[in-house]
Amino acid sequence: MTTIKMTILENTKVAKDVFLLRLDAGRRIECEPGQFASLSIPGFFLRRPLGIVEEKDGVLSFLYKVVGEGTLALTAMKKGESLDVLLPLGHGFSERKDDVLLVGAGLGIAPLLFLAKRMKEEDKAFHIRFAFNAKEDIPLLEDILSLDPEARFATMDGSHGTKGIFTDILDEEDRKRTAYCCGPIPFLKACERTFPSGYLSLECRMGCGYGICNGCTVLTPEGKRRKICKDGPVFAFKEVCY
Repeated sequence: MTTIKMTILENTKVAKDVFLLRLDAGRRIECEPGQFASLSIPGFFLRRPLGIVEEKDGVLSFLYKVVGEGTLALTAMKKGESLDVLLPLGHGFSERKDDVLLVGAGLGIAPLLFLAKRMKEEDKAFHIRFAFNAKEDIPLLEDILSLDPEARFATMDGSHGTKGIFTDILDEEDRKRTAYCCGPIPFLKACERTFPSGYLSLECRMGCGYGICNGCTVLTPEGKRRKICKDGPVFAFKEVCY
């Protein structure tokens, strides 16, 4: 974990209220899919945790959604400006099996895109199943299809792919595979009920982002506390209660 001043290369809108942020660290950053960074936005006390979409030759990419004043202020930052970034944080999808499903909802696709790129480099098979409210909510559609030309999509309004939820785009073989999942809590709970095994990345509000404030703890089935920022955000199915 280290703090680096990074230069903004790109900060563009890529879907409804969703922006792609690309930052130049000036050197290669060793990080795993599922890990995240914590950004200091000028004028705001608390850092904002963002999942890493890609790291390539010292350039890191992030997806973020405008949900409050902090992320709204971030949208106004321009190419050439700098941000103070703390990374890499947490534990990611370190155990990567072959022939698996990548199942995401909404902005939960961010760490899964990084995972898909890494698995492609490792020559491991994966199948993308993503769910959104509408087509206008889908970021980086061309990038997704370049990773998996047979990717399946579900949208609540039917504007892209199959009308419905993620279970509506699963076939019999899908339901037998290990799943790597990220998205809202109700979505993750449904994933645990649907697949025989898998891993999930929890999304939550964070204070420090590295385990000092204890503001993002969850219980294990045995009643012990785990920190999402430090022990996660990736956990195996049934490892924590949320």
